[in-house]
Amino acid sequence: MGRIEDLRSGLDLLLNLPPDAWIVPAEPFHAELARFCNAPAVVQLIDMGPSYTLIYKNRIAALFGVAMPWAGLGEAWLVTERERVRPLALRFARGARRFCGLAVFALNLRRLQIHASITSANPTFVKFARVIGFTDEARLAGFMPDGADVVLLAWKGNAS
Repeated sequence: MGRIEDLRSGLDLLLNLPPDAWIVPAEPFHAELARFCNAPAVVQLIDMGPSYTLIYKNRIAALFGVAMPWAGLGEAWLVTERERVRPLALRFARGARRFCGLAVFALNLRRLQIHASITSANPTFVKFARVIGFTDEARLAGFMPDGADVVLLAWKGNAS
């Protein structure tokens, strides 16, 4: 993980954000302030790899990063309040695609993946993941504690 600085320094350029939006390294208290996520779970993700907070119009709009359970494997994650990110949707999608490509390089990953829960509260995330360069690998029936299915997607980048 020697090139994490490369990942952070490229974020603002990759996301092409307007002047009232910026990216900062995520801190555990950001998850508490966000109030749109399961804060303890997000704090665990923040502790597992490079993580960032998107601030838009002086409010936390999203937290995202790459958890690294072991060397070479990255688990991309994102929590957001859709209404706060909606004005940045196109920029955010383009930036997310670039972020994933840079993360694979900067973190020396052999694999970048996403586990996406298929729930009524999460109707568009799988579609978003596909748009930014992930492809389906498997569906895990009943995987979540509530019995919801999970789709496992892997990064294919520009090949998708």
